[in-house]
Amino acid sequence: MSDGSMIIVLRFYGRFLFVRSATSQSGRTELTVIAVNMTYNKEVNNAPHNALMTIREANVSRKRQKGEPPELPPMYRIIPSNVAPYDGARLIWDIAQCQIDIVGNNGLTWTPGLSDVLVADLNEISDKQLDKRWLHDVGPGSVATSIIRVHDGVATPFQKLDNQFRKTEYTYVSQAQPNSHSPAGALADMVQVVLTVPNRVHFAVNEGESTIGVAGTSFLNAMRLFGDPAPRDVVVCFSSLCTRPDFVPGDPDFGVDRGFAAFCETLIGPPTIRECKTPVFASASSRLPPQRRLESRQEMSRPFGDCYASATIRANA
Repeated sequence: MSDGSMIIVLRFYGRFLFVRSATSQSGRTELTVIAVNMTYNKEVNNAPHNALMTIREANVSRKRQKGEPPELPPMYRIIPSNVAPYDGARLIWDIAQCQIDIVGNNGLTWTPGLSDVLVADLNEISDKQLDKRWLHDVGPGSVATSIIRVHDGVATPFQKLDNQFRKTEYTYVSQAQPNSHSPAGALADMVQVVLTVPNRVHFAVNEGESTIGVAGTSFLNAMRLFGDPAPRDVVVCFSSLCTRPDFVPGDPDFGVDRGFAAFCETLIGPPTIRECKTPVFASASSRLPPQRRLESRQEMSRPFGDCYASATIRANA
C-alpha cells in the first residue's frame, strides 16, 4: 500500500478453536486461536496434528535492530509446487509450545451473518463453558499446542464448495445417542482474518522472548511475483493438520470425528468421546442403515482430509 502500511491476511486451516473475548482494559473484542492438542486424551485414538506457520520468504524481515529480541528461526525453507516459477520460497515455523501475538489494537469483528452459521458453536453444542486455563498454557501437558492472539481485523469463515458447487451440510450426533441429530448447516473449512498494519512489524513470540518479522513486498518485487491473493498482500498461513488417512480399516471409532471431539477437552468437565456431539455429513442421515451412513460420509470430498472442521467458543459465556 502507498501509505506505508500493508495488508496481512491470516489464514487458519485445520483444527483450531476460536475463542472470542473482550479485552479487560479497552473492551474491544479480540480473538484467541488455540491449536488444540489432538492427543491430549490418551484414551482417544487421535493422530498428532502439527501446528505450523508459513509465510512467503519475500515477506519475512530477518533484520534486527540493536536491542530488539532475537528472531524465532524458521524450521523449513521450501518451494511450493502450485505457484508461478518466480513466486519464491516459503519459510515454515513449528509453533508448538508458542504463544504468538499478532500486532494491532483496534478490535476484531466478524463478517456479519457468517460466523454464527459457518463456525460450530462449542458453547451451544456442549452446553458447557471454556476452561480458561487453556488460554495461557502451551506446555507439554496442555490441551493447547499453540496459541495465536489477534487484536485487530475482520474475520471471515469460508467453506469450499463441492463438485456440484454446493455447500456441504452437516448435522451433530453423538455415539451415546446415534439416532438424535441436531442440524448444523454448513461448516467452515478455513477462517481468514484481514488487517492493516505498518509496513514492517514483528509478531511477538512467548511474551517477547523472540519475534517473527513481517514486511510488505516492495513494488519492484511485487512486479516479479505472481502470488495469492495479490502480490503486495502478506499471507500468513496457520495450519493444524495430521497426515493420517481419512479412514483406517478396522478403526473402532470409524465414522466419529475424533478431532472435533478433542475440542471438548478445553471445556470445564469435558464429556467423554461417546457423549461429544460431532459433525457428520447431513447426507449420512439416520434414515440410512448405519454402515451405509458411514460409507456416505466417506464418499464426500473434504479439502483437508479428516481435519476439516474448526469451532468457536465464548471466553465469558
